[in-house]
Amino acid sequence: MGDLAKCVTRSLSEVVGLSLRRVVIRALDGEVVDRTEFADPRLYIGGEVHLDFGGESGESVFLSWAENAGWPDHFSIGASSKSWFSPGALRDWDVSDLDPWSACTGKLLSGVRV
Repeated sequence: MGDLAKCVTRSLSEVVGLSLRRVVIRALDGEVVDRTEFADPRLYIGGEVHLDFGGESGESVFLSWAENAGWPDHFSIGASSKSWFSPGALRDWDVSDLDPWSACTGKLLSGVRV
């Protein structure tokens, strides 16, 4: 398994067995002006996606752009239990009730495979 797969698998394995409580897209200020923009699957953000599993310890996974060893491109996906950004750097947009996230909200994460 490559470094990228290990990074994603390691972060998501910490929340296996928990239900996804909500999904928050955290965008840079000005990247998104209106919530309806999230309906466009081509929307690109420079921030991160916060998967809130809300367990006893407030378990979360943050997905963003990162540099991963062994990945041929400069940036690829990164996964972490903590935000990649400084507090106040991003604007939160709760998209839990929008497609495709609404189909996942409330569902149990039963496993991880990359």
